Amino acid sequence: MPRSRVRLFVFTALVAAGVPAVAFVGCIPGYTFGEAAGPGDGGGAEAAPGFDSSVDGTIDANAGDSSNAVDAPIDSPQDTAPPIPFDGGIVSVAVVDAGSKINSTGYGYQLHLVYAENDQHFWYFYIDDTAGQIKTLRSADFVTWVGGAAIPLSGSYTMADGNNFSVAYANLGGTDVVHIVVDASGPGYMTLHIRAAITGGALSSATAIPLPNSTNGGACANDGPATTVTPAGLVYDVTAWNNHGSDPMPTTCDTDIYLASGADLGTSWNAGTFEYDGYYVSLPDINFAHDLVDMPEAGTVMLLYTDYDNAEPENSPTDFSSIGWALSPSFDGGAPDCGCGVDESAPFELFTSSNQEASYDDWSACRLADTDIHVVRHVLTSTGTSVSAFQEDVYNGSTWQPTSNPPASSNGLSDTGVALVSGTDPTKGMLLVTLGNDYALNVSKWTSAGGWTQAGKLAGGTNVRQSLAGSGCGSVRPAVFWTETVGAANEIESADLEGFLQ
Repeated sequence: MPRSRVRLFVFTALVAAGVPAVAFVGCIPGYTFGEAAGPGDGGGAEAAPGFDSSVDGTIDANAGDSSNAVDAPIDSPQDTAPPIPFDGGIVSVAVVDAGSKINSTGYGYQLHLVYAENDQHFWYFYIDDTAGQIKTLRSADFVTWVGGAAIPLSGSYTMADGNNFSVAYANLGGTDVVHIVVDASGPGYMTLHIRAAITGGALSSATAIPLPNSTNGGACANDGPATTVTPAGLVYDVTAWNNHGSDPMPTTCDTDIYLASGADLGTSWNAGTFEYDGYYVSLPDINFAHDLVDMPEAGTVMLLYTDYDNAEPENSPTDFSSIGWALSPSFDGGAPDCGCGVDESAPFELFTSSNQEASYDDWSACRLADTDIHVVRHVLTSTGTSVSAFQEDVYNGSTWQPTSNPPASSNGLSDTGVALVSGTDPTKGMLLVTLGNDYALNVSKWTSAGGWTQAGKLAGGTNVRQSLAGSGCGSVRPAVFWTETVGAANEIESADLEGFLQ
């Protein structure tokens, strides 16, 4: 059984230990969990699933990849090992080879990791250079990852990269259910929905369902779709891959909302189709990024999407000036020709007063409660290629308000991602993770009592890190994932952040 390569770094601020970092540097060796000591345990090459441990350090794009068949159930003693205790450091785990897919992990407004409550394992969803499928990994301890079933897309469809899909999970009727929205390309462009169940340590997938009117025959840009499943089994998708040429407000590639025609009961799902609920006009041509936040206490779903307004020419809207929002009662019951397209105005947008812009990849949302939802974005400097300051808006259950104390500025490159994560106890607060100019992971922590404080840092190096994404808020295991360029390919790496929320 393959083992994941592990590297241990020391934070510049050892908040949990309360001890100066100098006391630890030099006394912490490198480790390779689950493997015999070898060249990697002193700074050399280390073996990992999907990686070639030969002397030249090149990556084997096929090693460790799973086939379409479901792997045998995981039953070795290592797979039930307890979590690594938090000791003031951060563990970076090389998870799997992603080949050429630099955005395989998605971004902070998307989700690729779920915890199956009945299966009691984490499931990670990603893509590599194997066309036409989403691959999966399963783990009990965040160190050992074992390949699961690959999920085929419909027909000859494929995906450009990992930011073209997002995952949602629900425990419905005692069944672990996963829903996936995919912006696929192939014979045109189409948004697909896939539903899968996890039983007996295996994942079984259903046939991909195409969303109505989601093929426009043209080339919408990378979209960043999102999906969510409510406790009642209602399934929502949001995508920009649509065409409203015959609508009262003719546009293309806006923010389009879909609702499954039947609720997912866990044991069964009778949604053969999705109903087209309505759309929001963010720009006449394009929208790059979306999120759907389930609000179980209120029984609603919140839509968030980047809105470009007049920030950039329509042919190159890589930056946005605001974030539009809406609640599910306002977009339930729409239809393609209902005239319900909305050109959002200031009361329905965030960050409008700042007159600043941000990359479509550099924002994230975190729900701690229905009356405490945070959106943070990393705004662009005057050069337009780097970021420094953060902006934060908070939803109190009825209105959004900008916070007077956003996270401290952190210099970095734009388009690398922003992740907000939290654990199952919202009183412990949440974490903000970003990438610096030196590709270091910078971690800040927020609590209701203390606001934002700097929590620590995972040092960077010569490898390019990109596509930072998180485990979401309310996660059993708060963590971040990113791609790291090694040689001519990219590996997916993760860092378990649970210790910062103890």
